[in-house]
Amino acid sequence: AGLAVMPFHPAFHANLLVSQHFSNCHGVLRSANDCVAAKGLVGVEVSVSDHRIHVYTTHLDAGRSSKDQNAREQQLKQLAQAIGDSSKGHAMLVGGDFNLRRDNRRDMTMLATFLSATGLANSGAFESPDCSFGCQGLDYILYRSGERTLIEITHSGDSQAAEFVDGTGTPLSDHPPLVLSFTLQQSGSNSP
Repeated sequence: AGLAVMPFHPAFHANLLVSQHFSNCHGVLRSANDCVAAKGLVGVEVSVSDHRIHVYTTHLDAGRSSKDQNAREQQLKQLAQAIGDSSKGHAMLVGGDFNLRRDNRRDMTMLATFLSATGLANSGAFESPDCSFGCQGLDYILYRSGERTLIEITHSGDSQAAEFVDGTGTPLSDHPPLVLSFTLQQSGSNSP
């Protein structure tokens, strides 16, 4: 599934927290072939100045059948468990291809349950507000502040930047990259 977290700035330092393949999937030769891909989650702790934030990336089961949705539901539970085990009290960003459509009631119920279980909030970063890539809303960047670090979102959206295309101008992905700008501050709050 190509999961990676790469802090490019020389002031950032990252340590692996967790890397797991999902224990549940649906589809080998049909239903988006998800069981052929090594989908899962990766979590790292990134140190930035005096702050430590946990950053997770994931790629959930694709497909629209009820069996695909069941697999995504189990994958979200596994992700929530990994977050609970590794990131209690930490400021956190979680991004990836959740394959949860904004126009699907069950998908939004699964997302709401996941947000509630983890204390995360939706950053508002959605792909193609102009619907040039469709209006499915499959990708998300979620966040929460921690006991010591407050995350304040300053901008969220998608990027139509030229660097996300190849030499012929063809997009490098069928999903536009999402962007999130934020500040980190010391916090005294009791976040999850």
